[in-house]
Amino acid sequence: MIDDSNARKISTPSYSTVNRSSLRVALSVALLYMLVASVWVVFADYLIDTIKSDSQNLAWLYANEDLVFVAITSLMLFGGLLVYFVQREKVANKLHQSEERYRTVANFTYDWEYWIGTDDTLLYASPSCERITGYTSEEFLNDPSLSKHIVHPEDYGLFNAHKHAGESSEATSLDFRIIRRDGEIRWIAHRCQVVYATDGQWLGRRASNRDITERKKIEEAL
Repeated sequence: MIDDSNARKISTPSYSTVNRSSLRVALSVALLYMLVASVWVVFADYLIDTIKSDSQNLAWLYANEDLVFVAITSLMLFGGLLVYFVQREKVANKLHQSEERYRTVANFTYDWEYWIGTDDTLLYASPSCERITGYTSEEFLNDPSLSKHIVHPEDYGLFNAHKHAGESSEATSLDFRIIRRDGEIRWIAHRCQVVYATDGQWLGRRASNRDITERKKIEEAL
C-alpha cells in the first residue's frame, strides 16, 4: 500500500457519520428480514403441502412449525446478508484500488504539485517538493507559512500579488525564485488554477511548481 502520509486528512468520520452508516446497515438487515418473512408467509402452506406425502413427519412438522419457520428464515437471511456483505466488500476493494492508483500518480509526479483548500490550508504536497526545495512534504503540511518563507525577498511582492490573482477561475502562472534549505537559489515556474468537485463545489486551488533554474541560466547567458 502506498504511503499517503504526505496528504493531510481532509476529513475524518464523525460519530454522526458512523451512526448513519450503522443505521443504513441495520435498516438493510430489517428490510431483508421482512422480505424473508413475507416469502415464508406466502409460501409456508405450499411448502407444508409439498411434504405432506411423508405422513410420518407431518405431525412433527405441524408441532414444530415455528421452529421450522425460524430455521428456514434464518438460512435465507444468512444467505441474503452474505451476498450483501460480499458486494459491499467488492465496492470497498474497488474504492481502495482507485485511491491507490491516485496516490501512485500523485506521489510520483516529477514536479512539485500541491493542493490548497478553500480556507487556504495546504491539503496535499507531492514528495517531489523535497527534491526542489530541500524541505519534505510533511514540513510544508505542518508549517503553512513555509511556502511563503522560502520565496526570495525580491520576488515576494510579485508572489503575493499572484496569490490573490490566483483566486480567479482562470489558470494563472508566474516565474519566481526560492531559497532552498541549503541556501541555493532556484527558479520556479508556477502555475495554478481553481478546482471544483463534480457537483460544482469549490475545492480550492491546485498548483504545480517546476524547477526551471537551468533554463534561466541559459537565457541569462545568451
